[in-house]
Amino acid sequence: MPRGRKSVVRSKLNNQDNDMMTCYKKTNVPIILFGDFIAAYGVIRALGPLDIPIFLVSPHSKNNLCRYSKYVRGNIVISPNREGYFEKLITWGKRSVGEEAVLIIAGADEPLDILPAYLPELPVGWKPTFPNAPIVKLVRQKALTYRIAQTHNIPIPSTFAIDSPETLEKVLAFQEIKLPALLKSELSSEMLKRFNTKGVIAENIDQIRTYYEEYDHFFGKLLLQEMIPGGEEKLYCLKAVLDNDGNTLAWFMDRKVRSSRQFSSCTLTVSIFNDVVFRQGRNLLKQIGYQGYASVEFKLDDRDNLFKLMEINGRVSMNNSHALKCGVNLPLTMYNNVLGLPSSSMSLDPRKLTEKKILWWFPFGEISLIATSIKERKFSLANYISELKGDGYIIEPFCLRDPLPGIYLLLRTLGTIAKNITNLIVVKLFSRKNKP
Repeated sequence: MPRGRKSVVRSKLNNQDNDMMTCYKKTNVPIILFGDFIAAYGVIRALGPLDIPIFLVSPHSKNNLCRYSKYVRGNIVISPNREGYFEKLITWGKRSVGEEAVLIIAGADEPLDILPAYLPELPVGWKPTFPNAPIVKLVRQKALTYRIAQTHNIPIPSTFAIDSPETLEKVLAFQEIKLPALLKSELSSEMLKRFNTKGVIAENIDQIRTYYEEYDHFFGKLLLQEMIPGGEEKLYCLKAVLDNDGNTLAWFMDRKVRSSRQFSSCTLTVSIFNDVVFRQGRNLLKQIGYQGYASVEFKLDDRDNLFKLMEINGRVSMNNSHALKCGVNLPLTMYNNVLGLPSSSMSLDPRKLTEKKILWWFPFGEISLIATSIKERKFSLANYISELKGDGYIIEPFCLRDPLPGIYLLLRTLGTIAKNITNLIVVKLFSRKNKP
């Protein structure tokens, strides 16, 4: 071979090697994962086995199940409510993770309320999988979300936004309030933290006034909403990953079967497909211009047979691994999209989800549900077991390839149960001794 030809071939080979190195480098950009419970572990399930380094940002404590995963390289505890949250994040990230990272928010709302405002200040190599603050606001503030939905003929429950006692009285005096009514705060995380619930149901007008005072005016962010009849089996959810233009790259759909309590996170969901939910959800996300992961929830109202918008969550939802079990890797689609890599193709058309009954189950979340049902004499073992019958399962947080998170949560749960039983026995013994 002529000398010049060898140089050309060698040059081409070198270019190919460089391209492969670049591709390798891109596809191994580490993840900074905001969250440390079941939603975050779903992301770890999806990306950890692909040799993508994962670093956790925990809001409260290092004693969380995700830190026990063999795929997690590092963990820092930074409370979003503490001063200097962003500065501490950047300092730790540059030192421990590096100049390149993909940012994913899973399960917790607080980082989604904070980080989008700092996008211009992120290191150049840090790629967020969520949009800017004005777009996030359209999802986080439900009153704005409902307004957009109405504009595009997407059904919503009758809803009034209340920001003061005066506004409440005007609404009660001049508007038709459909009873029973649901009272919930736009600040759902704060509501759960302060009052251990995300909402309450009022049967009459006087009860609305009572709850308004009892729950601290719902922090000036009350949504007074008609209560759509029916149980949680009427809740349908579209989970989607969208590109920078709001186009859907990958999606999945499920229906809620059970949750730990009313207005709380799911504990059992089933794969499903509904064309109305798909079209309404995709259209709404497109109109909002959302980017990254979003979960749109609708409830079927049997009174008019309409699917009515309940809420949109703009971060990775708790049961995201349900999609993974069905062949749809939503976290990988997010990851590839922000790095400019080809989006992973879905191995299963989600429209075929009705062909098999695939279940996502979080059994530890049902302990309080079972205890309450037994106490109220409403528990049916036969019904409970029948709802668990399916063609395939993903049981969180158990994974044969990564067993420690599941073992940790099992031992922690057993310890909590033993402690509660011991306390109950002590209280009963003490009360007997004090009897005359």
